[in-house]
Amino acid sequence: MTKSQDEAAWLTALELRVLVLMSEGLTTDEIARRLGHSRDAVRDDVAGILRKLERIRRAHFASRVQGVHIEGGEGEPSRS
Repeated sequence: MTKSQDEAAWLTALELRVLVLMSEGLTTDEIARRLGHSRDAVRDDVAGILRKLERIRRAHFASRVQGVHIEGGEGEPSRS
């Protein structure tokens, strides 16, 4: 499984479908019509997607800075 496939596994099938439609440039109303859902339901799906993607981003950032220490709380980070 690739990293992007692993990250996509955090999304439900519906969230993944909404994300694909978002990436195609569809508006919330267009996505709602396409899926036969209410606008509010799509807004909730988008909010869930953004929360999950934020967690992925934070986890990625945290893994990238692992091992970086800041001496005395000031100055440039140094690698140990």
